[in-house]
Amino acid sequence: MKDLGKGVVAAFGVGAVLKFGHDVLETADTVAKQAEALGISTEALQGWQHGAALSGSSAEEFAAAFTKFTRNVNEASEAAAGPAAKAFKELGVQVKDSTGKLGAPIDLLDGVVAGLQNIEDPAKRTALVMDLFGKSGAKLLPLLSEGPAGIAKLRAEVA
Repeated sequence: MKDLGKGVVAAFGVGAVLKFGHDVLETADTVAKQAEALGISTEALQGWQHGAALSGSSAEEFAAAFTKFTRNVNEASEAAAGPAAKAFKELGVQVKDSTGKLGAPIDLLDGVVAGLQNIEDPAKRTALVMDLFGKSGAKLLPLLSEGPAGIAKLRAEVA
């Protein structure tokens, strides 16, 4: 009977390890597909999602806000008017470089974070974030308020 108990425990242990391995691979696959859809590296996505989670938001909320942000980058590059274009300008973020090439949204996000550090009025900061990220952007305010150094630290925790 003792041997049977050991066998059951061993089988259960192996099953748990296999399930854990399956879950890890499934999560990695999901992150890879999400990163591809957003047009950023898996490392960048995981770093931002980690920061979002630690600041009270979620990976899904970050993805939704970043998707809206990417659309606003494209719209601001095509028309110099509109809320997003004005927000980028106020934050000192150029969506196109001197040759007219559109900046990568993930790189422009770093510029937005830096620009937000210069906005002292919390209401104005919230309005700018919502102009760039939509309604879900307000949930990212604690993360974006960390500033470039704070976000770099949070993202480094994942690397």
